[in-house]
Order: sequence, then C-alpha cells, then structure tokens
Amino acid sequence: MDLRLAICYVSNASDTLSEEEIQKMLSEFEKKNEKKDITGILLYSERNFFQVIEGEKNYVNDLFEKIKVDKRHKNLMTIFKKDITKSEHDGYKSDFKSGVNVNKKELKQRYEPYLHILDTSTRKVVDKMVKVFFSSN
Repeated sequence: MDLRLAICYVSNASDTLSEEEIQKMLSEFEKKNEKKDITGILLYSERNFFQVIEGEKNYVNDLFEKIKVDKRHKNLMTIFKKDITKSEHDGYKSDFKSGVNVNKKELKQRYEPYLHILDTSTRKVVDKMVKVFFSSN
C-alpha cells in the first residue's frame, strides 16, 4: 500500500496576481497534478484560494513545501495535514470563480463530498472554513 497524504490550506492571492494569471495557473496545476497522480480540489474566489491535495506522501510533502513559498499567494494557513490510505477524489478539480454571479451554494454542494475523509473535529473546522470561503463576495 502506498503511503498517501492529504493537505488542506487556504491563502490569499498576492495583490499583483491578475484574474487571467490565476485562470492560467489553475489550468496548469490541473494538468501537472493529473500527471503525478495528485488528486484534490483547488478553488479560487474573491482573491482567496482553498486547496485540498492528496497523493503519494513524499511528493505531496515536496509539493506543499513549494506551495508555501510561492509568491503568487500569501497568508497561507494549513487547515489539516493527515495520512490517508487511498485517494478520496476521482480526479483533480479546479475552479475559478469571480464576481457576484457565482452560485456559491451549488459550488459548495459540488465539493462538500470531497471533505468526508476527515475525522469529526477536522471536518467541523473545514466546514466552517468552506462556509466562510463561499459566503464572501
């Protein structure tokens, strides 16, 4: 059995990052992560990122170290980092949402099932974070 790891974090986009750059970045990450068998979600809304990444433990650890020093975002806060036995996601998903016409209730319902790998206390924290993430405008 492969040693797998799941990490979840939130962060703020840097002030100089344009929406076009973010859209390009999300697309590139999706392609790269699929090639490395990294699964999870990466959401962007209202200058905030929310990401869950899962995959082979050493690769995810290395990837997260790079993410932490990436200048395209700031104020990174780790929500959880935990060992898992299998991938809970069927593929890597990324979404770019901007403006007031976003159906945040629908988007939240789309990603809520991906968070059921968590223990009860962690799930409560993440649920609060997701509610904040999707309630901002």
